[in-house]
Amino acid sequence: MFRILVVEDDEDLLEMITAFLEAQGYHVAGAADGQQAYRLFETQEFQLVITDWMLPVLDGYQLAKMIRRRSAVPIIFLTAVEEETRQIAAYELQIDEYIVKPFSYNLLVKKVEAVLRRSYPESGLLKSGTLTLDPAARQVFDQGSEVQLTTREFDILQVFFENPGRVVTREQLIARVWQTDFMGDPHIVDTHIKNIRKKMPGISLTAVKGVGYRLEKD
Repeated sequence: MFRILVVEDDEDLLEMITAFLEAQGYHVAGAADGQQAYRLFETQEFQLVITDWMLPVLDGYQLAKMIRRRSAVPIIFLTAVEEETRQIAAYELQIDEYIVKPFSYNLLVKKVEAVLRRSYPESGLLKSGTLTLDPAARQVFDQGSEVQLTTREFDILQVFFENPGRVVTREQLIARVWQTDFMGDPHIVDTHIKNIRKKMPGISLTAVKGVGYRLEKD
């Protein structure tokens, strides 16, 4: 799972950003000033840093400079400072995005997703709504919390994540998940789907009568 460090001295805004990103399945650590943020960065592993420019103790620009001396981790500036000279200075530090306040939380999430895709093209993580599936680790997370699935449930879910918006028939699922081991009623798939829905109530998995199921696109 991607871990994100968010640095913001406005406590309410920090809580909102944290809650919004965690709802998308990310792990988030927060800091109220640049010095505290750098201590976290030195002791923990993060795949993205989102920082305000105007911070107490150590401002966002100095924080970014210190991080850049030791890491190429992607950085997003999230700040009310709109002037061109500051944006140019930020990009000269090889930051990845500069978002001016006020901002849309939906836009922030899309920017985060885009930066992570560019920075970690081989991550292989699959996302749907608040769910994140990691094929390599065989783990599924809902809003950052791991969901415990059986082997069959995970394999079925992976098929849907790899085919968002497409109808997947029971026969296709059986051929992919059970392969040559299946001898029985194809409707056993329905039982596994029911269990998946029970463990993940928010999943957008729609039944297509007489055919199979479809994972709705975000």
